[in-house]
Amino acid sequence: MKKFLFLPLMICLLFASCIENQYEKDIKIIEQYIVDHQLDTLDVNVDENGLYYIKLSDGYGLTPEITDSVVINFSLNLADGTHVSATEAGQPVGLKISNQITGLRLGFTKMRVGERALLILPSYMGFGMYGISGSDDESSGTIPPNSVLIYDIEILELHKLGGEE
Repeated sequence: MKKFLFLPLMICLLFASCIENQYEKDIKIIEQYIVDHQLDTLDVNVDENGLYYIKLSDGYGLTPEITDSVVINFSLNLADGTHVSATEAGQPVGLKISNQITGLRLGFTKMRVGERALLILPSYMGFGMYGISGSDDESSGTIPPNSVLIYDIEILELHKLGGEE
């Protein structure tokens, strides 16, 4: 009986070790990105979840909640500079915040309507160890497993749950 308990325990410990090790790698990648792009470290905020947030321009409106929808312009790149996806000029996209990856859900709730910010997501806040494949229409690229994601986001509109504006 003890043998059967030992194996699951070892698997859990190995998995936890891999996650922690990946987080340490992500932090090194993020810190190098900040240096390479000469971002002022006084402007870089890191929340308790590990989300890196840099306000690029002030907003004027309300702060979204997780149950809201937003209309945004965005650009998504990998930390190595590889372009993944972006909105086309004059064609913003609407998103329900609760349907987004963890890093975006957290990031949107730190912003205000009209604000533009850079969100730097460790891999576990994005697509983690799975990544995603690009689509056939070439509007979005492939995100390899364990990728740090760099989102440049501007919130254009906020739609409150229940039709409140």
